[in-house]
Amino acid sequence: MRKILILFFSLLIMFSGAAPALAINLDLYGSVAAYHEYRRLHEGTKVFDDYLLINTKARTTGNTATFAYLDLDWRFAAVFSSQTSTKETSAPAVNEAYLNIPLRAHFVLTAGKKRFPPGVGFAYNPVDFIDAPASPFRPELKQGVYSWGLSIFQPGYALDTLLVLADHPENYSYAWKLSTFSFLAQTDLNFLGLYNKADGISLGLSVESTPFSTPFWQDLAFYSEVGLAQSSLFRPKLDGGNFYSQWLTGIRYIHPATETSAIVEYYFLSDGLNPQERKEILQSQRALNLPGRSARHNLLLHLQRTAVTRNKHPFTDSLSFSILTLCNLEDQSKLLTAAVTSGIINNTPISLEGTWYLGDEATEYGSLPIKQTYRLAVSLDF
Repeated sequence: MRKILILFFSLLIMFSGAAPALAINLDLYGSVAAYHEYRRLHEGTKVFDDYLLINTKARTTGNTATFAYLDLDWRFAAVFSSQTSTKETSAPAVNEAYLNIPLRAHFVLTAGKKRFPPGVGFAYNPVDFIDAPASPFRPELKQGVYSWGLSIFQPGYALDTLLVLADHPENYSYAWKLSTFSFLAQTDLNFLGLYNKADGISLGLSVESTPFSTPFWQDLAFYSEVGLAQSSLFRPKLDGGNFYSQWLTGIRYIHPATETSAIVEYYFLSDGLNPQERKEILQSQRALNLPGRSARHNLLLHLQRTAVTRNKHPFTDSLSFSILTLCNLEDQSKLLTAAVTSGIINNTPISLEGTWYLGDEATEYGSLPIKQTYRLAVSLDF
């Protein structure tokens, strides 16, 4: 990480020195968020965490097409609480640090640590083949991967090629993505592939379409992802022309007047665990019971409204809420999350979120050590 920072800031210094000629500016922004978290475990234990999470982003702007970007997180134990279970200040984590360098009119070279959006699914992405590490401070987000990439942009399509760097050259991954924008009307198609020696071949397709143009139906989207992979978290690696299949299909509607969105998704993992296999895993390797990623048949329901009222009252006009349910259709266990966020103070969102894990001790969500989680966050954006 230190080498990444040294390289990034060296490049910024060079850019700054050239600023009079190239008119390059450095844009700094981010957030400071105070969190209070309460977790209730199955055995009755209560765990409290109070901490500050500082996110800093930097990017270059100006009249040059070369673009540099940096995204850092710091976590600090809160000094205002004696209950927090985390007392040490963590070292900063680099989420992204990369350069975009245009080589010709339609060619862009990318070098550094970068995130790659995996697909169109909300609950799960069968085409998320790149094994990026989770952010140490925000496990729901992935960090970037060290890579070299070359992208070709044309009016009707884009082609991305990628070399993902690892600890040894024999562990490098080679990926490509072909995106088409005009092959089908109002439809985006993406074809993906990845290869490395350890995991073999992975192939994927994602599609999203808004087929209607009438006023009410034009905000209705249909989308799907299909992934084929030779490696699996739970099964032996396949070879030749054999693959494990995963697929997701979903419907999303956004009401234009109220900006209320509703999402329904179903996804299937052929290499997922059935209830009997999960019982065996829980007896031997509980860490493989990954919530949301280990069941064969899954359903997601998500409802979000960005404002309770419109031009009625400052408080309710700035109040948003969301409800999410993720269900294992075989053992009937569920993850339920509800969140309320207020933006009545400019650039200072205040959110309260609760998560409940429902099911008995032999199910996907009920077997997790956590029963309930509550989080209060006050963030200041700058």
